[in-house]
Amino acid sequence: MDSEEESSSLIKSPQEKIKRENVKNGYQNGDVKTRKLDPVNFGEASIETIANPNEKSETDFTFFNAPRSKKILLLSLGMVNFCAMACFSLLSPFYPKEAAEKNVTQTVIGLVFGSFEFTIFITAPLYGNYITRIGSKFMFIAGVGVCGVCTILFGFLDNIPDESTFVTMCFLTRGIEALGASAYITASFAIISHAYPNHVSTVIGILETFSGVGMMVGPAIGSALYVVGGFGMPFYVLGGILIVCGMICPLVMPKIDDKKQTLSRSIFYLLKSPLCVVVCFITVCGTIGLGFLEPVLADRLEQLDLSTILIGIMFLINSATYAIGAPVWGWIGDTKGVLKGLIIFGNIATGFGYMLLGPSPFLVFYPFEVWAQILALVLVGVFCGAAIIPTYNVLVEGAVKQLGMEDDFETHGLIAGIYNSCWSLGAFIGPMVAGALVQEFEFPWSCTACGGLFIFAGLVMLVYVIVERYTLCCPTKPLKAGYEKMIDETLCESVEV
Repeated sequence: MDSEEESSSLIKSPQEKIKRENVKNGYQNGDVKTRKLDPVNFGEASIETIANPNEKSETDFTFFNAPRSKKILLLSLGMVNFCAMACFSLLSPFYPKEAAEKNVTQTVIGLVFGSFEFTIFITAPLYGNYITRIGSKFMFIAGVGVCGVCTILFGFLDNIPDESTFVTMCFLTRGIEALGASAYITASFAIISHAYPNHVSTVIGILETFSGVGMMVGPAIGSALYVVGGFGMPFYVLGGILIVCGMICPLVMPKIDDKKQTLSRSIFYLLKSPLCVVVCFITVCGTIGLGFLEPVLADRLEQLDLSTILIGIMFLINSATYAIGAPVWGWIGDTKGVLKGLIIFGNIATGFGYMLLGPSPFLVFYPFEVWAQILALVLVGVFCGAAIIPTYNVLVEGAVKQLGMEDDFETHGLIAGIYNSCWSLGAFIGPMVAGALVQEFEFPWSCTACGGLFIFAGLVMLVYVIVERYTLCCPTKPLKAGYEKMIDETLCESVEV
């Protein structure tokens, strides 16, 4: 009997505790105090929020009912992403030809392109580490300005007659531009995770659409301006537009209070979380796939006797489906709470798409025809978004829930730095690996390897989820003192008074 009374009082204790806290702190007139238990590491972290039922919930957030400041912020980031990605991609149609006329080898030309992503891979963690000391707004605006100025300067390089000087200045200008890109991209991830804490995947998906459209139209705009005004014209025009965007941003971006005098943790502290390590690996794999087809797909499609215009359309199909699908996957992940499930599904589905694109020697039934290649490119473009877009949010989960880090701007800066670094590492590796694999094993086996990498990444996340669930349901260690009371709170997701 005593044990039953004790058990009964134990179950009621969380409610009674919250009621006493409400009375003590004066929460009344419909205010609700809610305590939610961490669904992964129960007993080790909890989140308390105060909400008024008369106010709109964050779950009702859309672009149209968002506060004006958040609308302006999202549009500002989107326009900068569009212009910057157009600047980064505009030189691909004509720069190799101009460089070859100066006796620059294809290897060096490839390194000029690759050095951009490699520089971001190196510097993004540094920016993430010091974002709260530099200031995210200043880092963003300065980064955009550096990108715009370097884009314009790149337009003057064709006037250098000497080969070695030309190559040196190409590396230098492209490298400084990458420093600016690394700064503004890292700052933008931290800003959106702070401004849209419950809708990070959705906002990243929307910004990926802006980026994808910029990457698609950049080469076309560059080619058109090159025909009209020569080598420098594309860089002058798009670089100038990017600088204008950078000048407008301070006028429309809301005030961001992110200053912090001390740096409490290094970015490498995130690697203590198994979930963060898994997600970093998956992010690298995903971005390897994003850049895998750039150097090798055109030669493969020529075997189908397609014209240059049709080959360009095939590239556009892949990019457009990714850009369209990205915000959809982000919205699904945020609203349905299935981020890890999306990563698993997206990686496996993308891997299957690459198998069809080869087509893999294992898929003897699948034809190598135009319609089959279009179908494979659509699958790769659509499901690659599901594999990549949710990863940032899951990194936040690993940092906050597993490591117990504060959900503040410093943490988001660290996450943004390591995420941007992993993204750029994959983008740097992808084209190089693709070229080497196709040269050694031909296109079908190369796509099989890339598809296998995606499937492996999906299985890694699946194994992690299974181990996580097993550890949660069957703990091997006794619960710490006081956890018994908190377990009672799992009987419902939240307790309302």
